Amino acid sequence: MGITSEQEEFVQMLNIIISSVSLAGSLFIVWNYMFFKELQSFAFKLIFWMAIADTGLCISGLMITDQLCYPQAIIMSFCSVAVLLWVASVAYTIHEVVINRNLNTREITKKTHILICELCSTKNDDLKHLASYFMIISDF
Repeated sequence: MGITSEQEEFVQMLNIIISSVSLAGSLFIVWNYMFFKELQSFAFKLIFWMAIADTGLCISGLMITDQLCYPQAIIMSFCSVAVLLWVASVAYTIHEVVINRNLNTREITKKTHILICELCSTKNDDLKHLASYFMIISDF
């Protein structure tokens, strides 16, 4: 039992709307971080990097042409893991600062950047699994 073309168009339109709203929110966070110096503290820096990763994920959601499937899959794969890892980084940082009283935020930032970049790049080493993101490609 497949989906009809009307259902497919509805899902694509819903994806465009949701990705656009999320992109606007992420760009709002990035813009505020860049232009308001008082927001450039450690806590907001974590939110800034999470917004950057979400911006990439939103852009990949807006790439709807068949010619962009492969780049879209790479961006989507990298950014979806990056967003998840930045959320985990925020939780880890809150734990370190509040529970363990570790106020060495520079060290925490360095460790999280290295870990997130390494995990995201290793996830993208084998790109054959990315075809599962696009069921419309049958001869991949």
